[in-house]
Amino acid sequence: MFMIAIRLLILLAALVVVVRLFENKLVFHPLPLQAGALEELSLTVPAGAGTFEEVFIETADGVTLSGWLGTPENPRGHLLWLHGNAGNNAHRWPDFAEFVAGPRLQVLLLDYRGFGASEGSPDEAGVYRDATAAWDYLMAHGAKPGDTVILGRSLGGAVAVELASRTEPAGLILESTFYSLKEMIRKTIPVIPLYLAAKSRFPSDERIGDLDLPILSFHGTADRVVPFDQGRDLAGLAKQERIRFIPVPGADHNDLAATMGQSYFTEVGNFVKSCLAARKAARGR
Repeated sequence: MFMIAIRLLILLAALVVVVRLFENKLVFHPLPLQAGALEELSLTVPAGAGTFEEVFIETADGVTLSGWLGTPENPRGHLLWLHGNAGNNAHRWPDFAEFVAGPRLQVLLLDYRGFGASEGSPDEAGVYRDATAAWDYLMAHGAKPGDTVILGRSLGGAVAVELASRTEPAGLILESTFYSLKEMIRKTIPVIPLYLAAKSRFPSDERIGDLDLPILSFHGTADRVVPFDQGRDLAGLAKQERIRFIPVPGADHNDLAATMGQSYFTEVGNFVKSCLAARKAARGR
């Protein structure tokens, strides 16, 4: 029995070392993109959408990030979009363009460090710094906290919750996001206690209850990446008078907007409009 216990301890220690060494590669799956790709990809721009440009943003630790900025004529507000853990900005193009053309929002879509044309390598602390730099960029270029909403999809939802806990956005939109990364690992890989070894936490469950701002949350009932109960349970920790949780029947992880169709953009547009109106009314009191 003693030798079995020793072997188990050695196995667990080895597991911790392996997880810590390769953790960021397991969590993040970036794809590179050349600077200038926004102009070179021949992307279809909706009629009357406005202008689209690539901007470069410097972080506090000296990393240069690529962001795509879409600006309609007479924007109604500003949206900072923090995407998930894979791909790059180009994979979000259709929805990005629709946010600009439909709700008429100026949208900054950020590629974290290591994603797209951004420098560096991603980790939890780094993507928090990236989100802060993107927020500061918007504030330095005409946006105000009271007319800016943060949108976070999947892992980006955890980044959005963290950013909202340190800033004063008009509202927060979450899509297909998890309770916390450790809880996500524990529930999806219950046989091996990898969550005990993980350094990354993304603890939205510890932060969302302190947010005193309007929150709109979507989650697909057929999500095979982040199970539905992760989003539902996270929404249950928010101030209930401040959150609206929308289950999307039949939607998987990456087709939620497509499943909802135009109603998705209508919901987002109406939410942003109500957030900006509420903040404006509060300033007038």
